[in-house]
Amino acid sequence: MAKYRTLPNYELLRPELHVQFNSEGIFETTNDLEIEFLDGCAPFIERLDTPEEKPKAPTKPKK
Repeated sequence: MAKYRTLPNYELLRPELHVQFNSEGIFETTNDLEIEFLDGCAPFIERLDTPEEKPKAPTKPKK
């Protein structure tokens, strides 16, 4: 899940998505399309949480 902040009641309309921020300027989503688009709107739209990174494969210790 991703959490974003911008102007209160901000509404973002695009042909493929519709995002409505609440009266405190907060929007939460789990939609990958919305997350990808909103991440590209920085710094106007700020992501409040840290993006989840995919786990890396374990590395072998050097001998």
